[in-house]
Amino acid sequence: FFPVTPGTDYMLHFCHKGGAAYAYLLFFDAKNKTVPEPGVNFHYAGPKKQWRTLTFQGKVPKGAVKGKLIFRSFQKKLQDGAFFDGVIVHTGKR
Repeated sequence: FFPVTPGTDYMLHFCHKGGAAYAYLLFFDAKNKTVPEPGVNFHYAGPKKQWRTLTFQGKVPKGAVKGKLIFRSFQKKLQDGAFFDGVIVHTGKR
């Protein structure tokens, strides 16, 4: 977990290659209950054979005090895999 400030713009950067994957930036309140980010459920990274950098932006929802980042792949073949590097979450806009 990492601390967040409600209403703050954030940016998520990461490098990805391999199978399709999803990045979930989850937010929680002081009682560890999930606080959804309106209009944003996940960030999609489509399949790619070469490394590439992806950037997504959003806003920390009202009531959130901490965040957690999860990467998940739904590829059927285990050998396909999805690889990530250089993950950064910071405040601000493009």
